[in-house]
Amino acid sequence: MRGLAIALGTALGFGLVGGALLTAMDRAGVSQPPSSLDVTAIVEGRLAALAHDDPRHELARVFVLGDSTSVPLPDRLQIALDAALDGRRVRVTSLVILGQTTFDQYFLSEGIARAGPDAVVIGLHLAGFSDSWRTAFPKPEFAGWLPLRRAFEALRLPLHWVGLSADEMFWYMAIVGTGQADAWRALVRAQVRVGQAARDADRWLAATVGADDQRREFHAFASFERLIAPGPRFTRTGAQSTYGPVLSGLPADHPVLETLGALVSSFSSRGIATLVAVMPANVEHLGKLGLLEGSALPRSLATIESVARRAGASFLDLHDSLPDAAFVDAAGHYRPPATFDGPGLVASRLAPAVAALLVGKPD
Repeated sequence: MRGLAIALGTALGFGLVGGALLTAMDRAGVSQPPSSLDVTAIVEGRLAALAHDDPRHELARVFVLGDSTSVPLPDRLQIALDAALDGRRVRVTSLVILGQTTFDQYFLSEGIARAGPDAVVIGLHLAGFSDSWRTAFPKPEFAGWLPLRRAFEALRLPLHWVGLSADEMFWYMAIVGTGQADAWRALVRAQVRVGQAARDADRWLAATVGADDQRREFHAFASFERLIAPGPRFTRTGAQSTYGPVLSGLPADHPVLETLGALVSSFSSRGIATLVAVMPANVEHLGKLGLLEGSALPRSLATIESVARRAGASFLDLHDSLPDAAFVDAAGHYRPPATFDGPGLVASRLAPAVAALLVGKPD
């Protein structure tokens, strides 16, 4: 009885303190920053909207995966496919998300496959092989969206790349598998909001006592300036940090490549036509920095293609399809179409390859 009383008291205390904290944040007007798990709800929402709009699967379903640099592409691909597929109706669904990685795509692949795509386009950013991306966008908790029956398959992958251990993976799978995904997302949102409250309190206290400690801001600016040159474009150091692995030559057992192979296999084993497309990079700027001459980039691209095709995907290399003028920043986001229509050019290259998948004649 004593143990039960302690457990009940702890749970009650946790609930009361948590409720009081949430109430205090509401009264203080603390904002709600996005959380990483919000992405899973976005993907689920888009797939649910497709099922609602096309319940009988009368449209050819094309799913586009990618990071924020690919945000404009699904809409432009829709237009290009409508023109290319004479008489066949197609629906392009954007599963493009800020900071999406190959690991994210793999962890969410089960739900994507269940939505019944006729073709999947996997947008691959050459920066995604770098440690800078690994540290900026890790989302190991997405592993919860893999079903338990795929656990052995997942354990054979280099999950350490995103900081995921086996026990964590099973714990995440248990949460989602028992129908607690919404509760988990709510908890994580609350945790993120508490962090925002702490930052707000820090700024308020500094303003109250008249402190103006800008060392962190200066340090962040100095680090940014070291990587990004005026323009904005990468400095040589920034470019090497972002593209170093592909410039020096990717091994076939690179963690991202191993996961890419498993991702493609998860679709191709279900008979889902898949295209791996290497997205445009600012190779013109990399050339000006002197990083392309003598680099192993061609070998890396050949390795990516080999992994993709061996797993059952078609392959399209668009890495050098756009000039420097097409990009608005160092990360590779596109300029507005009125300035340079990079998304339109990329979509025009993607459309024939996707159309070939839909008619059953991939390259």
